[in-house]
Amino acid sequence: MYRSLRAAVLIAFAFAAGCPQLCAGSDRPAESGETHGIRRVEAVVAAALEHLHRHPAAQARDAYKFAYQACLGPAHARNEPALAVNYLTREWAALPDSGACGPVIEPLGNGLARLHLAPFKAAGGSLAGLIAAWRRAITVEPDTALFAAAWERVRARAEAEGLVSRDELAELDRLLAEHEWPAVHHSRNFLAAYDPHYRVILAGDAHALAAGTEMHRPERARR
Repeated sequence: MYRSLRAAVLIAFAFAAGCPQLCAGSDRPAESGETHGIRRVEAVVAAALEHLHRHPAAQARDAYKFAYQACLGPAHARNEPALAVNYLTREWAALPDSGACGPVIEPLGNGLARLHLAPFKAAGGSLAGLIAAWRRAITVEPDTALFAAAWERVRARAEAEGLVSRDELAELDRLLAEHEWPAVHHSRNFLAAYDPHYRVILAGDAHALAAGTEMHRPERARR
């Protein structure tokens, strides 16, 4: 069932990608839908592979989660936004006010990004601003066809480069055979190694939020 569903979605993506797109505000010939679709897939694949190289403890489900978030965003949480905001507020409160290091933003490759809570908070980030950005992100429509194409490439490249094991992929395949593109948790290995705390928001919002933190202010303004 998983393989037939995946094939059907890939065909749908290829058909949709073949439709010409107009370049708004430009007199140049429009980039074809096929080219635009390929660029989007390649952007997600490149970001996912970079993520796996930088996180050697990541497993197959972590690679899947990355591609899932890049293409489908946080829309799965839109049915219970109040509950999600409450959970975010409690998670934020449990994080230290200072001392956290590491990048605030991790691009996902499709106009979305992970905003890492601990360094964002330590730099003086705004919880209210983050909640507003997250509410905007959940309104973005998931692109299942893009995800199917991107995951197919991420899966193949990650296996070929030895970034994930065949056993991990086989276990993930069993899950995908039972559910249609499910949201998944990080692997235990990933949680133990990196203790991730982040939210997926629009990349533009992530950069705007980060620009307002201490790490982006001039040295004199910090004093």
